[in-house]
Amino acid sequence: MKAYTGFLALSALCLSLTQLFASETAPTLDCPGSGVCREEGTGLPLRILPRPFSNIYKDKAEGDIVQENVRAFYPLYVFARDDLDASVPNDPKGWYRVGNSPDSEPVGWMRAADVLEWRQALVVSYSHPGEGADARSRVLMFDNEGQLKEMVEAQDRTARFSAAYDELVQQRVPSGIVSKEPERFVDITERFYMLPIVDYETVMIDGDEARFLQLAAAVPGERSQTDTLDNPEFRQQVTATAGALSDVEAVKNLGVDLVFVMDMTGSMQPYLDRTKEAIAALARQTSAAAGTRMRFGLVGYRDDIKTIPELEYVSKNFTPTLVAAEELVGILDTDAKAATVGAGDYQEEVFAGMKTALSSAWTDSALRLIVLVGDASSHPVGHPQNTTGLDEKALNIMANDAQVHVMALHLMEDRAVSDHALARKQFATLSKVRGSTGEPALIGIDVDDKEEFEGAVKSATDRVMALIEEIERVAETSAPAAIGSDSFGVNIEPVPVGQIEGGESGAVLSGVSLMEESLMDVVPVQEEPVTLQDLQTPVMVAPEPSPVVVVPVEPTPAAAPMDPSAKAGETMQKLIDTALVEYLGKGQTPPRDLLVWAFDRDPLNPATPALEVRVLLTKAQLSDLVTKLDLISMALDKAELTQMAFFDALSSVSAGTVKNPEQIKNADKLQRAGLLDAFIESLPYKSEILSLSNEMYAAMTPSERAALQSGLEAKLMLYRAVNEDVDGWVQLNEGDADLDKVYPLHLDALP
Repeated sequence: MKAYTGFLALSALCLSLTQLFASETAPTLDCPGSGVCREEGTGLPLRILPRPFSNIYKDKAEGDIVQENVRAFYPLYVFARDDLDASVPNDPKGWYRVGNSPDSEPVGWMRAADVLEWRQALVVSYSHPGEGADARSRVLMFDNEGQLKEMVEAQDRTARFSAAYDELVQQRVPSGIVSKEPERFVDITERFYMLPIVDYETVMIDGDEARFLQLAAAVPGERSQTDTLDNPEFRQQVTATAGALSDVEAVKNLGVDLVFVMDMTGSMQPYLDRTKEAIAALARQTSAAAGTRMRFGLVGYRDDIKTIPELEYVSKNFTPTLVAAEELVGILDTDAKAATVGAGDYQEEVFAGMKTALSSAWTDSALRLIVLVGDASSHPVGHPQNTTGLDEKALNIMANDAQVHVMALHLMEDRAVSDHALARKQFATLSKVRGSTGEPALIGIDVDDKEEFEGAVKSATDRVMALIEEIERVAETSAPAAIGSDSFGVNIEPVPVGQIEGGESGAVLSGVSLMEESLMDVVPVQEEPVTLQDLQTPVMVAPEPSPVVVVPVEPTPAAAPMDPSAKAGETMQKLIDTALVEYLGKGQTPPRDLLVWAFDRDPLNPATPALEVRVLLTKAQLSDLVTKLDLISMALDKAELTQMAFFDALSSVSAGTVKNPEQIKNADKLQRAGLLDAFIESLPYKSEILSLSNEMYAAMTPSERAALQSGLEAKLMLYRAVNEDVDGWVQLNEGDADLDKVYPLHLDALP
């Protein structure tokens, strides 16, 4: 069975770039003359990306210009190709007839030398740049592959790239580098941009595969001819310090939304009371002005009420509108109470609580934080009491796309040691810190130590309040400043809110980045039962060097394990710093209208990805994908119940919805069944679900089949959440129908 065990981890889709960029022969094109050109076999329309300063001509001659200076690298659709000759790659001959959409009329003709064919809807996005010890170098963009390759493969690569970053800090332009990723993070889900992959070369760097990518850079609806480093204004913008709050107006509007997601089954009343005390203490010592910047939310979760109706709800949002600290205290005092009946099994509906919390009425100009509190794992997908169809991985993707950052407090009791490993795995995934390769924002607390729990909540809220007080100071003085840990340029003294057991609520942050200190507590996810001592045993992780060292910092000496109270404060600071990276990048403009070469890794630490692969999926394609995956899920059910061969079952449930059920029945694997949209089947990535055959299905154990079904259900729920994300869908062309809008879906979210 070992051959099929790895197959069942659907979310781990074997999507390495080796598989993603597996070379394929370009498909044959069909240009009927009365419509858009399409690839034979897939039916996908052919698109091109115009080069800068290109024109659309009325005829196949450089005379009558229909549209001058066409928007660079903005996709157009091809209706005809004529007299093409690419024997000289750098000077192709011939013409393309182009239009704005597959359903429009052609606009005119473009020279082959002025366009790039874009065969796949694959783009890359900048990965979260991290913070402190986890910070990665920003992507440098080269004029040609030769210059990039020469630097990356040089024996003194680190020294040469470090020198290039130093030159940029000093506002000088390194040789061969034409542009760069801004220091401030540009989140593609917040500020949409396009980096289509035009060409690539695979290389081995330090024993790992990496790639040189030729990328086109564009932003829908925008043009620029000056997004290069030889433009002083652009150079100043993209080298601005990632954490510097020079925009005082942004500081004046900045706030924090903090939502507690709490288990409200019978055993949790003492923790609800302790949370109330911690928030009450915060409210008593918060100034009126600072209090207006901080809003709280509360979501409770229990278990499936179909199983135990007396539980009253699965999850409940007690704050449809986020409230001030005093109001939250009142809600905890009167409304939010633990259940008076037992929940049956030990597991609860953690995922339902998280799903509800992610839909909170977040403030546009606030950092978004969640504190998850629970003592049990969540029912996994496929369990009769899982009410959402989601798993921790899907929820983590949803949180990242919504710019929500999660800290988890796992209350651990000895009698439930068999649940610890699963709960830790789930909580660790939910609290994974964006841009970090270190530990998740997860803290284990002895369930019997109520004082320690209250101390952890106080310590975490101290850090939030320290940020609020610093924002108030900056707003009042209108003086540019930096906010956060040392990585943001200043040290913040948290506002003490009562004495915390086992920790110091008023401790001043040291000159060493909190990231470096917190990484001393890294604990890997373990598959065997986890004890509280396991969670408090430090594992040394050496921080990676920053790309530019301004002030030397002495290495942090090994320290004793932090108690949960102190660790909660430092963990919350880490989340604040990470959230600030995103917030401060909201007004940043990525490079536009360029054709460049870039390295897909951090050149100073090639183990760290600098670019993430995404696929631009239209609403129509997502809708079709959901329909077809529903059929596959139904077929899995039918095959399990009737003992039919999988493809016989799939043919049966698909009979009224597909053109050729016999093709499905006779397929040797799902990819050749003609069921899924050709768009998915044609993507150059490896998907184990597409490789599913009758033989593979027959060889699976019942638990493996259940895991396969659960993975599909989690994907389906994720797609439905994406479909409902109104703000996430982008209109590439003016006049595009709603179904033609695109979404930059994570490649590892595909089936």
